[in-house]
Amino acid sequence: MKRTILIAAFAAGSHAQAASWHRLWRVTQAAMLASTTADVASSYGKRELDPVLGRGRYGIRQASLEFGITGAVLAIQEISVHHKPFLAKRLAIVNLVRTGAYTGLAVHNEMLR
Repeated sequence: MKRTILIAAFAAGSHAQAASWHRLWRVTQAAMLASTTADVASSYGKRELDPVLGRGRYGIRQASLEFGITGAVLAIQEISVHHKPFLAKRLAIVNLVRTGAYTGLAVHNEMLR
């Protein structure tokens, strides 16, 4: 009897923890989109040095590519977490790192003005 109660308690705890990581992962997705928006806003009209986005003046083409890449990353994450929910924790951490990088780029771009 005690063993059954312990197993049920651990199962409920791990489910609650998984739900917590899932919520955090959703928040980091929103933060990632916000940091991409900040980077695009701070880069617009300046000279672009990233060869992936295309060298030259940062405009609608580069902004579309940047939002398209972010959208593709979010779509891949949605599919991955749908099939393997335990990935929410790892992807939340990845999103936080990417958010920090893009926020840093936006701050750097603003300091150039």
